[in-house]
Amino acid sequence: MTTLKDIYKLAEALGDCMKDSDLFDEYQSAKKAFDEDKEVGDLVGQFNLVRMNIAEESDKNEPDRSRIDAYTKESQRLYDEIMKNPTMAALDRANLALENMIKNVNQILQASISDPPSGCTHDCSTCGGCHTK
Repeated sequence: MTTLKDIYKLAEALGDCMKDSDLFDEYQSAKKAFDEDKEVGDLVGQFNLVRMNIAEESDKNEPDRSRIDAYTKESQRLYDEIMKNPTMAALDRANLALENMIKNVNQILQASISDPPSGCTHDCSTCGGCHTK
């Protein structure tokens, strides 16, 4: 019988395997480029400052709606500029790919322990579930 400790060790080994994947390498490269990109870093800093201004104004006893609206408009402009930045776009794509890998692994795990196993024929060409084909 497999113990809970065995399962956790296998999960850790799976995590190590996932960290050794091309997708994880791409994410790490994109994250490093993001961390080193001064332009996008400055934009994110400005965005965070504007969001703090929104929170401060909103917390006042009598918030100034026109200031909140102006801050909100500025935060949206900064957000759009951040998301158009090629470094941020690359990080966003890499993060999405990594999240999809994790989601697919989770779906496979869930399908493998269901009773009966979600119609799995063990022939991936007939599968519509895990999308790892």
